[in-house]
Amino acid sequence: MIHLKGHTALITASTGGIGLSIAKAMAEAGANVVLHGRSLNEQAQAALATCRAFGVRASFVAADLLGPTEVTVSKLVDDALKAEPEIDILVNNAGGCTCWGPIGNVKV
Repeated sequence: MIHLKGHTALITASTGGIGLSIAKAMAEAGANVVLHGRSLNEQAQAALATCRAFGVRASFVAADLLGPTEVTVSKLVDDALKAEPEIDILVNNAGGCTCWGPIGNVKV
């Protein structure tokens, strides 16, 4: 098993699915984690509790990354560094093409 004690990870899109699995694995390996999602809802709070159960610090930052890239990403990074100033791991799990908006709006 990998050991990440002393490290801090920012995992984008991490309140469910693959992102949450990555966050849980990092927390289990000892890393403090900063979770990201669009809002601090029940799902996000459950994700935080799951990660904290491994005895690490878990923080949350809200950001909708479908906005203007420079503005939204800068705010996400600033908020994450306020929560955990020593972030040294980034997992960019958020994806999508902002040129068309949410995937559900794309006509094929």
